[in-house]
Amino acid sequence: MTSEAMKAEVIKAVQKWRPRLRLLDWSIAYQWDAHLPDHASMQCIPQPDYRRLLLKVRPTHDGAPEWQTLEKEVLHELCHCLTSELSDLIDDLMQHAKAGQIAYDLAESVTEKADERLTEWLARLLWEAWEKSDWDAEPRLTESVD
Repeated sequence: MTSEAMKAEVIKAVQKWRPRLRLLDWSIAYQWDAHLPDHASMQCIPQPDYRRLLLKVRPTHDGAPEWQTLEKEVLHELCHCLTSELSDLIDDLMQHAKAGQIAYDLAESVTEKADERLTEWLARLLWEAWEKSDWDAEPRLTESVD
């Protein structure tokens, strides 16, 4: 897939999943040709307080797990927006922790893995729900009338 074709696919996937994940009030910026860790082809940097997201994208989709198509990876990265406030809370708690550096490093490692597992679980759950439903229909956004 060419770089331009990949950009188009990423944007198409974001446009598909953004309303379904209720992220229409988030502004999304893209950083193409991003330098990312070897294992990552995308990285999401959410700022929930400002409803902003930076989606960094490597020019190729090499090294992704077999199940993870480009669209599924976009979904996974967008799910980080849904878990970002929890991640920020954990980060804040860790910054105020009185534990020693070893305990802090361990807690940071564990919470990072937990956040990734939660995000991955959420992305797979949403993907499976989409496959079994009529989500191709335009999502209806409803406001509560309390």
